[in-house]
Amino acid sequence: MAREADRGAQGAEAGRRGEAEAARDELARALRAAGIQFPAMDVNP
Repeated sequence: MAREADRGAQGAEAGRRGEAEAARDELARALRAAGIQFPAMDVNP
């Protein structure tokens, strides 16, 4: 049972990490489209 809970927590964390990466990539694309570049926010670091 503890293992199942741990796997669920890991899955939720991976989902949040994926959402954060997608949001960062979307923001970087929008800034680039507006002519604003931030090297630290490169989509392919």
